[in-house]
Amino acid sequence: MGYLNCKPGSRDYLQLKTKGKLKDIDNTDKNRCCLYIMYRGLIRVGYARISHGGVTDTEIQLAKFTIPDNHRNYKDNNYMTINPDDIDQSLHFPSVFGDHYGDEWVEEGHHYHKATPKYFTKTSKKGG
Repeated sequence: MGYLNCKPGSRDYLQLKTKGKLKDIDNTDKNRCCLYIMYRGLIRVGYARISHGGVTDTEIQLAKFTIPDNHRNYKDNNYMTINPDDIDQSLHFPSVFGDHYGDEWVEEGHHYHKATPKYFTKTSKKGG
């Protein structure tokens, strides 16, 4: 993880993805600038953004990963869900920051925002 002062899809962002062979924890989140969680060789499980309403550019981005058993043939979780019931409860982000996938203000202004937490699974729960 590092500091990158650019928008998703910019030249420097794409350099990390192509030459660095890194994956973005959530490439659908286009509202980020400077903070990215990129990874390689791990299995993504969850992603959340926690904001503080009193300071405009202060937020925490969190990610949950598992370590694959076989690094050569591992498969990442490719399906995204916003329903915490779709994954094991031990992998849930804490509820102290509000409802999942909401912009509810709790805990002295800290709250989940930007449509998070998101969870990632190997299979889509919609299709079975």
